[in-house]
Amino acid sequence: MIFIGIDWARSKHDFTAIDTEGNVLTRGTVPHDAQGFMKLGATIASLESTPQEVHVGVELHNGALLSWLLDQNYIVYAINPKSANRARDRHRPSGAKDDKLDAFVLADMARTDRNRLRPIRKDSAATRELRAWTRLRGRLVQQKTATSQRLRALLAEWAPRLSTLCDDFNRKWQRDLLELTPLHDHLKGLHGNRINAFCHAHRLRSKTVSRIRDTRMHPALVIPAGLHDAICAEILGLVESLNSLIARIDQAETEIDSCIQNHPDAEIFQSLPVKGTATVGTLLAAFGESREDAPHWRDLAACWGVAPVTVQSGKSRHVKRRRACDHTVNQALLFFSFKTAFTKGCWAQGYYQKKRDQGCDHYGTLRCLAQRWIKIIHRLWKDRILYSEQLHQRNLKLRGAVAA
Repeated sequence: MIFIGIDWARSKHDFTAIDTEGNVLTRGTVPHDAQGFMKLGATIASLESTPQEVHVGVELHNGALLSWLLDQNYIVYAINPKSANRARDRHRPSGAKDDKLDAFVLADMARTDRNRLRPIRKDSAATRELRAWTRLRGRLVQQKTATSQRLRALLAEWAPRLSTLCDDFNRKWQRDLLELTPLHDHLKGLHGNRINAFCHAHRLRSKTVSRIRDTRMHPALVIPAGLHDAICAEILGLVESLNSLIARIDQAETEIDSCIQNHPDAEIFQSLPVKGTATVGTLLAAFGESREDAPHWRDLAACWGVAPVTVQSGKSRHVKRRRACDHTVNQALLFFSFKTAFTKGCWAQGYYQKKRDQGCDHYGTLRCLAQRWIKIIHRLWKDRILYSEQLHQRNLKLRGAVAA
């Protein structure tokens, strides 16, 4: 049995191998490419021929290096960088730091603390593909939000009337109108027949057509000379970026839906009250397929940022929100909880209202509700059974009667 510590970097990786007594067997540096991974694998094989006897400590939770380590069937532990940073003081109290020392610290933690560390589970190809698409969609949505905010701010500054008219960039007619008339003076200079053709092509309601015509009648804000063309080009560029991002988000959601249909646990998560493709896909990818040695639901709630963190020292005690978490899953859980809290007939509706009446704020209540849902989904996932609202309502009444 050997223990490997790998200090990850963008272009190269320092590694250290130690035995069960903590003696250094070898150390070195490999580049971040296929040849470097092959060299690392050959070095490890020369020390230990059985992959299951190789324990690796890294500060990674994803990436090419981690995927390669899991494919070699090594036992891999993802170590929190803050824990590794504090463990370094045991070896160098002065605070001195270098990559070789960091690799040794990770190897030593894998040796001494492996009973407290949870090995990373190797997911199936279906789960990995689903997780990749859900995370890509999350990044695209963030980019779309940032682009929309920039466009909204630009319009509010230089074309306030047009900004009021185009207040929802998810609507295609608004993006098309901004492509046709990026500024208010362009809208005023457009011929009436062109506006009628635009409204007819997009099948706009009479109320929307009236809003466009009313906006056209108001005077345009005067833009100083030398700024008009630059502002116009920036608006057109932002609209083009929005169109591209929305198309890529739609593509990602199509791929997510395809992955869900091909996943063996799809039926379990599709039985939940929220049917959104992105939400179901994110939760399905987060739980994965490996039920052997699966984390407790409380551990998952902490990892996904909906469990409170209690800080207590002496007479001081306070509870705070956990911010170091998987934000993609955290957002999916909060959205899931929000939708169920306002779904008629769902038990979450009464729970949400009860917590609000007790003085909890909106997002604090959603995090509490998300913990409840994690516990429920974890049991459904472990037992491979479908969700039943009637059964859950009956169990809640039964527990309430027993408690009374």
